[in-house]
Amino acid sequence: MQRVFPGRVLFWLVLSLTASVSCVKLGEDVDEESCLPEILTSNITYTGQIQTIFSQNCGNCHGSSPANGASTSYHTLALIQANLQGSRSVYTRINLSPGATGLMPTTGKMDACTLARISRWESLGYPN
Repeated sequence: MQRVFPGRVLFWLVLSLTASVSCVKLGEDVDEESCLPEILTSNITYTGQIQTIFSQNCGNCHGSSPANGASTSYHTLALIQANLQGSRSVYTRINLSPGATGLMPTTGKMDACTLARISRWESLGYPN
């Protein structure tokens, strides 16, 4: 039977704790991080996920009648595609740090899973 040294146990304990903590981004829930592998292999669509995301997060300013200083509407697939294709400004603004000037939505940064869904939808070519 092999004898376990206290130093070796301590080493593996510290290593496993460090590895588990390093996988979590500050300010984000572990549950949000757990959705990322599923999102990266999902077929994200406008009607399935994106329409709700834009409606809930962008609709107050970018609805059918833009308000609060917004100049663009995101209330249909065609309008969202027209505003996203070829322009990185929307992606830049939704990915700013919390509290940064220009962050959209103005109510606060979207969670990591929501941002990953939008990015995945873009990579798939904005399917309906």
